[in-house]
Amino acid sequence: MRVPPAYLVMVCFLGVAAGPVRAQELPGAQSLLNAWAASQKERAHAMLRVSFVEREERLTDGPFGRREMTVESRVSGTPGTDTWEHTILAMKRNGTAVPPEQWTRQEAQWQRSMRAEYRRLTQAVMMPVRLLNQMEPTGEATEEKIDSVSCWRFEAVPRNPKSPIKHLTLWLDRENGYLYRIVVNVRSARRADANATFMTRVDYTRREGFDLPRHRYFEGTMQSERRGRVFTMLAKLNATFDDYRFEFQ
Repeated sequence: MRVPPAYLVMVCFLGVAAGPVRAQELPGAQSLLNAWAASQKERAHAMLRVSFVEREERLTDGPFGRREMTVESRVSGTPGTDTWEHTILAMKRNGTAVPPEQWTRQEAQWQRSMRAEYRRLTQAVMMPVRLLNQMEPTGEATEEKIDSVSCWRFEAVPRNPKSPIKHLTLWLDRENGYLYRIVVNVRSARRADANATFMTRVDYTRREGFDLPRHRYFEGTMQSERRGRVFTMLAKLNATFDDYRFEFQ
């Protein structure tokens, strides 16, 4: 019987990750990334759609005041794409419920305050196979524990030099190859944001064979110029994910 190549890659990877490893036997970062991507792509063939509930806590603080918002949404999409639909279920501004007829306007204001680079990244990290396929490891994998979980850690940069991503750090669970965490640093294309910083950290959980987000944290500073003066706005976001639902072929 002919064994699919992707399966062989995962067997080799799991065999290496399961037992004690000497320094000279550390697996290659690219091999680890390829094995993970192969497992996700293979599973995607059986999946029509996945959805989950996202609960966001947003904070913006700048020259025009401080605002806190909470937004609960049902997010749904198709494996292999970076396009996700968000249906708002509830929204509060500074602790007060926002009427449903104002949800669209409030959401549009938030999206405008975020840079396009970050908005695209928000979509990409939901199911990050396509995102990670565009990255190239810059060194070998090293061992590191996060929350008592033994992981392989390595750094990567975009293959496309025009990518807004500066660099990415990735952690894979050593025991089973699951994606545990990624941290992405993004640059803005805007001249006013020359000194701006954008960082997103996403922790993942495996559901039905897919590594999907369970927690996302964003922190960024954005600059704008008005009448010769430069203003800086701080933005932070904490999001949790649950109630995963799946549709199979």
